[in-house]
Amino acid sequence: CMAIGFAVFLGHCVLIPVDGCSINPTRSFGPALVAYAAYEKTDAFDSMWLFFVAPLMGAALAAGVYKAMDKASSMMKIASAAMAEYIAMTLFVVIGVGSAMGVAKEEGMAWVLQVALSFGLAITALAYAIGAYSGGHINCAVTLGLVLTGNCSWQQGLANFAAQMLGSVTGSLMLLGIFPEAMDKTGGLGTNSISEGFSWGNAFTGELIMTFLLVFVVLQTAVNPNSEGNRSLACMAIGFA
Repeated sequence: CMAIGFAVFLGHCVLIPVDGCSINPTRSFGPALVAYAAYEKTDAFDSMWLFFVAPLMGAALAAGVYKAMDKASSMMKIASAAMAEYIAMTLFVVIGVGSAMGVAKEEGMAWVLQVALSFGLAITALAYAIGAYSGGHINCAVTLGLVLTGNCSWQQGLANFAAQMLGSVTGSLMLLGIFPEAMDKTGGLGTNSISEGFSWGNAFTGELIMTFLLVFVVLQTAVNPNSEGNRSLACMAIGFA
């Protein structure tokens, strides 16, 4: 239930600036009907077809992908794990970067918290979702750490890396279909760059330390035999790292 709740939260982070976010046709229908009747809001149903067709298509697609992954899992372990990483990375980029594209650089710093939470909770939800297939790396740095500690074969590591890279590109292409360039508040699909006033040394040090934190938490919570009793909470800790 926790992962599902996070998925709903993340969908709203991305889509509220776009269309108010439905992802639930029945939720959209009731308010529109009452607004039409009580407020005489004549345009309440103008886009209702979209809020039915798109979510139902998304649900059907998810069911198809689930069945394909389940079938592949029993046939080819490396391929199914890579497929899981590809799907998760695609969604991770859409959620995290999409959240930034909708709110970045607004007055105040609240948008920073929203974007950080979107990325963190996306990892939590997606790691729970694909953990049974690939372990839920969703980051080539995490994959490298697991390869170096002997918890992932180098063959699987290479396959995961390729899938993650392809997923990142796919997610970025999907964002082009969600946000027109003029509505992208990051100015460039959330591309990372060194902010004014900081040097490359500042950025390098920060990236090194924060990636250490992430991979250290992954290894200690999801791999270390001594933490097996808390394994079900590993995805939460990793997301907040």
